Amino acid sequence: MTRRRLSSRFYFRARRSALGALLLLVAAPRPHHAQTLSRLRGVVITVDSTPLSDATVALMGTDLAAVTDANGRFRIASVHPGIHLIQVRRIGYESVISRLDVGAGETLTVPQRCRRSCAASTAASNAAADTS
Repeated sequence: MTRRRLSSRFYFRARRSALGALLLLVAAPRPHHAQTLSRLRGVVITVDSTPLSDATVALMGTDLAAVTDANGRFRIASVHPGIHLIQVRRIGYESVISRLDVGAGETLTVPQRCRRSCAASTAASNAAADTS
């Protein structure tokens, strides 16, 4: 009689544990709108609105980056929603860092404006003075 009672208690506990595990699986959180990846696209231009090609556009703190095409356009896919810093760099131009708030599942269009760096401007004016 004692042996039978122990086996039925064990059976009841195992069944209750299995039911609890099943409930946890059903009620577990699933990916939702806040976890949907987003995209960035944009154009990098100079102060005089000329498209800037071959500029590197990078999301700081990630491995995500792109290089602008001949029209200054770039695209970065698989961006997690949230607040990010985007950095635009090109030789001869000042680096630009901007703060972005990326929403879930959206495509954010980002215009970036770059100025020539002081060293590049000085070198260009020195080269012009040497040819005179």
